[in-house]
Amino acid sequence: MTQFFKVISVLSVGLGPLASSQIPAMAPDLRPWAQWLSGIFAAGALLWANARVSRRRTISLMFGDLKWSVCALLASGVLYFLINLFWTKETGGLLDVLFTALIVLAYVVCFASLTFALVIGEKLTKQE
Repeated sequence: MTQFFKVISVLSVGLGPLASSQIPAMAPDLRPWAQWLSGIFAAGALLWANARVSRRRTISLMFGDLKWSVCALLASGVLYFLINLFWTKETGGLLDVLFTALIVLAYVVCFASLTFALVIGEKLTKQE
C-alpha cells in the first residue's frame, strides 16, 4: 500500500497540468496559468510534505497534517465550483480580475493539497 501511495503522489504532480486542459468550466486563457502553477505548487507540496514528515513526527501530528490538507482540498474544490456557478458574466471590473485569480488559486490549491495528502497517507501507511 505504501508503494501505491508513493506512485500516486508522484503522478498527482502531473495530474493538475494534464487536467487543466480538460476542465470545461475554466476559460481558455486561464488554462496555461493553471497548468504551470498547479504543476509547480504540486511539486512544491510533494517536496514540502516529504521534508515535513522525514523528521521524527508523531502519528497524531501527521493525522493533523492530513486533516488540514483534506480540508484545503475540499474547500478549494467548493470555492472553485461556487465561483463558476455564480460568476456568469464578465463586466471588465476589478471583481472579474479577483474572480479569475481566485479560480486559478483554487485550482492550484486543490491539486497541491491532493499531493500533500497522498504523501502524508504514504507516510502513515508506512508507520502503521
